[in-house]
Amino acid sequence: MKNRSIGAALTCALLLTACGAEQEEPELAGSNSDPLIVAPSKRAPKVDQLYLRLASDGVGVLSLEFAPSDRKRVIEENKGAAFEMSLDAREKAVTFNDSGIKPDLKAGDGLFSAAVPIDLERLSQINSEISKLKTRTLQTFEPGSRFAAKPIEISQTSAIDIEALKKGATIRLPNLAELGPLRALGGVTTAAINPQKSLLIRSLPVIEDPARTMNPCDSIAANAPLKKWTFGYLMEQMAIGSGLTASQFVEQWLASWRTQQIVNASSGSLVLDATSAAAAASVDSMIINPWRQRSGGGALNLSIAPFRLQAILYRPDLAQSSPYLGGAAGNNGGELRFVFGLMEVRDGNRDGDARDGVDTCQPIEAAAIFEYGVPITSCAGIKDWANKWVNLSALLPGDPAYGTALEALTEQVVRNGAAPSNPNQNALNQLRTNEIDLTGIWQMREFVIRPGSGPLQQTTTKNNPREHQASFTSVPGTTPAPIDLNGTDALLTEILASMSPGYTMPEARGGVPFMGGASTYNAGTFWDHPDLETPAELEARFRFSSNTCSGCHTGETDTLFYHIRPAGPGGVPSISALLQGPLTVTDNRGLSHSFAEMDNRKQALASLANQSCSFRVGIPPFQVLRLPLLSVH
Repeated sequence: MKNRSIGAALTCALLLTACGAEQEEPELAGSNSDPLIVAPSKRAPKVDQLYLRLASDGVGVLSLEFAPSDRKRVIEENKGAAFEMSLDAREKAVTFNDSGIKPDLKAGDGLFSAAVPIDLERLSQINSEISKLKTRTLQTFEPGSRFAAKPIEISQTSAIDIEALKKGATIRLPNLAELGPLRALGGVTTAAINPQKSLLIRSLPVIEDPARTMNPCDSIAANAPLKKWTFGYLMEQMAIGSGLTASQFVEQWLASWRTQQIVNASSGSLVLDATSAAAAASVDSMIINPWRQRSGGGALNLSIAPFRLQAILYRPDLAQSSPYLGGAAGNNGGELRFVFGLMEVRDGNRDGDARDGVDTCQPIEAAAIFEYGVPITSCAGIKDWANKWVNLSALLPGDPAYGTALEALTEQVVRNGAAPSNPNQNALNQLRTNEIDLTGIWQMREFVIRPGSGPLQQTTTKNNPREHQASFTSVPGTTPAPIDLNGTDALLTEILASMSPGYTMPEARGGVPFMGGASTYNAGTFWDHPDLETPAELEARFRFSSNTCSGCHTGETDTLFYHIRPAGPGGVPSISALLQGPLTVTDNRGLSHSFAEMDNRKQALASLANQSCSFRVGIPPFQVLRLPLLSVH
């Protein structure tokens, strides 16, 4: 699984300017034909502020102020205070320097400067549009998080000070945040984004689209060939290159519930999951045996896979878009997700379907979530991808145009070969499950395709400490003892460590596993420690706990396990209060925390759709890096 935690978030605006009409490119100091940074960086530098001044007619000086630690790293990596950046590989790179070489004004002042085209008329258009907005009150989010911050009022003085620019002054570029209504910045507004059409799609015309989905109650003939939004099709594409048939690929995955799994952390240390002894009997009696009987007694027929589509989601908040080496710096288009609900399907009269009075076709408490990384790395590609998701909001689910457009987006990601460098050439990041009817306890698991090529294998559940409730998660002398929710020293250490910017929960610390092989739940889970006392420590506790599987799905978001609760045929799955939002939750320490999940995702989508992919458009980028949500959920 890729690591989504990529360093501290920017404090500059989240909105990138849009590509406009092509203009004649002026001569820019320090330009050359190389579109890449001179010295590749493993992570993009943190930019604290962006500044602009005019150098001559049509040319401005854009200055990036790095955090001190990042400035030092940039100098070390580039063997000097200069580096090159390009927003588009088709354009000349622009040299930024802090060496006092023009257009930089002063060596060592922390400002890396470069000459870029500036169109004062277009800047004036931005000011004019801001002045006409009915409201300039914005919901803001802490960079890289889903936590809602205090709304801010964009005053008139936050507009670009063009008069000062004309007089030769250096101005700080305003935080335009998500003022998407500005046509000069691309015109994509958050108001134009309907989450039910573009972000969390669960309407019946989509999840029961007869051309693309299947009803597990139907016969094999009704669902053949495999349709593009079905469990069977996704598994078939995933199995190519594994050395297994699609049926074998699925059955080997289901066998994970038959025995207690020994999961290896990256360190090589062993972690046991929380499978109960009853799970083997349950997975056979409830899933595999009736499925095999309906398949004629042999291989499992994926045309009648007992999994009903519940939702298709796009997660733009998990995207990263920056000019820093594109894919080499971690650029991606976020995640595409499919949510399926598991069904108990029995053909009692053996007539081929499960629609009769003696048959069974009902949902059980289990879900499978396919989470694909969108394998797009270029700024222009991510921008185009985001705009196509925005465009879905103007269409009607159930109309042919909507289904065609959505299928084109999903196929770009899920088909075999979409990610040639990945195992099985599949773009899957991870497959997660959450269920209670198989194991008898609420449990979440995580699976990835084995490196190189091969089947799905269980891995540690990311951002969740090893089991804390079931004694059978530890074998004395073989695996470490479970971590207590409210007292383990290792837990205290990690909560305090999470106060550092860019913290990533480790799989293991000092060779001892910290994450678990599965996550179990009690209603109202809060990870805590009695030694946490100061406001900063309590805030760290909340952030740490809400980023765990068990905290996110229970206490920290006031959720009853599911964020999308599966429904049977004809039913629309319900969603948690977090996904409906805005939501304020009081935690176990009496502190209140606010979420606005869909607003956050809408702003992320607008940001990607409006981003600038060129220095040539005459508007400075109001952000040179968009960081993803620093969470796996």
